[in-house]
Amino acid sequence: MRKPNKKRGQGTEMIGLLVIIILLIVLVVLYLNFATKPKTDITTSTRASVTSSNLLNAMMLYSVCPGKDFQDAVKDCASGDAQLCGKSSCEIVKREGLAIISNTLKGELKGERMFFSIEDSSAEPPKEILRVPEEKDLKCPRRNCEDQGVPLTKIKAKLCRCLS
Repeated sequence: MRKPNKKRGQGTEMIGLLVIIILLIVLVVLYLNFATKPKTDITTSTRASVTSSNLLNAMMLYSVCPGKDFQDAVKDCASGDAQLCGKSSCEIVKREGLAIISNTLKGELKGERMFFSIEDSSAEPPKEILRVPEEKDLKCPRRNCEDQGVPLTKIKAKLCRCLS
């Protein structure tokens, strides 16, 4: 009778253990490689675009007085500053727009700079009717702007945000 060769069995076990250790090392290196990379510009700009778009949609649906929303105030302001709820529609847009932006910048977007504007897109180039806040030169290396047309008009509401 022949005795089983113990060394051959131990050699196979050693090779299996070595393969497992090499796989673990490769996985750890890959994890560290992806975990330490900064977020890409695509991810940052996509997130900025989505949050700006959502904020602009929310602003346009915001109720400024019973039966009238921010979009109605924008429409009236662009068409010649009509009265809305007993007040100037442009004043309502300035006041409420600034309040919305200010409150938003206190929360998730703390420390960021942004502005809201109304443009007449029928003019070439588009003519800015109103900007909140009124500072004309928003200095930022990169900006993300989202715009939304006001239904049945040639007016665009625009929300721009500085990206760092």
